[in-house]
Amino acid sequence: EISIEFGTNILHPTKQHIHLGITLSSDLKWSAHIDKVVSECCKLLGLLKRQSNNLSFEQKCLMYLSIIRSKIEYGSIIYDSCNALDAIKLEQVQRKAALICAGAKYRTETKLLMNFLRWDSLSVRRTVAKLSLLYKMLRKIAPDYLCNLITLAKENAHCTRNTDPARLNVSIGKCRLSNTLKSFMHSTPRLWNKLPLSIKQSDNLMKFKVNLKTHLKFFSTPHIHFGYDRILHTKLNIRLLQMKLGLSDLNGQMFKYNLLDNPFCPKCFDSIESVEHFFFDCSGYAEQRVTLFRALDAFLIEY
Repeated sequence: EISIEFGTNILHPTKQHIHLGITLSSDLKWSAHIDKVVSECCKLLGLLKRQSNNLSFEQKCLMYLSIIRSKIEYGSIIYDSCNALDAIKLEQVQRKAALICAGAKYRTETKLLMNFLRWDSLSVRRTVAKLSLLYKMLRKIAPDYLCNLITLAKENAHCTRNTDPARLNVSIGKCRLSNTLKSFMHSTPRLWNKLPLSIKQSDNLMKFKVNLKTHLKFFSTPHIHFGYDRILHTKLNIRLLQMKLGLSDLNGQMFKYNLLDNPFCPKCFDSIESVEHFFFDCSGYAEQRVTLFRALDAFLIEY
């Protein structure tokens, strides 16, 4: 061990160091930082879950998007080189938040859940953030110490001074370690060079982000509002959401996920209890069906 003295104090070596909220490890891995982020976010999710009955759908989504996801994505450009296991841990945090916000059952399919909420995967969001920063570096709208790190590819060296920098590919340096290969300065130029020319030629940062998100099939805005969440009771609203997501207390949907061994309706016993059967066909709910349709008619007349 190297002994370093600072005045009368001896500095001892450490395996981890927190710098500007980012946990740096001596092994150049991000497991310690991501474990810390996941632990802090799970505490916030526990608070959100305990208060979920007192919050609306919009309030729960806004709490996650503004408080929890912002904590996850702090420094995401740097730690995007994490291993697959750490990336899955982060995605699992977002899945837990989605289950709480939508009131969905635990075994609901992640793809259906994210499509309904219009939440993009965290890995795609990190890709957009990395490419956006590289665009700013190429356009010289980032700090100089970042812009100076970028060099253009050799085949485009003989260009006029009026050539748009966004037309040029970025040179990729050589590296020996896999950790270096996944770092921002090596992985992002590879992503940039594969982009269509029309995206690279975007006039400004906002237009670049719009074109990039369209190219990556990025959701434009989160789905934090839908029509009937304001007029129905919270518990009833949750039941409707569960039916929409394909896993609710209906026997047909429970049977599909191997949670029940009988898919038939408990009222009439002669048909599978699907959403269509529950709302339109089952004779056991005829009275409730008339009341519901009257309420919907009154709502449509009013609005």
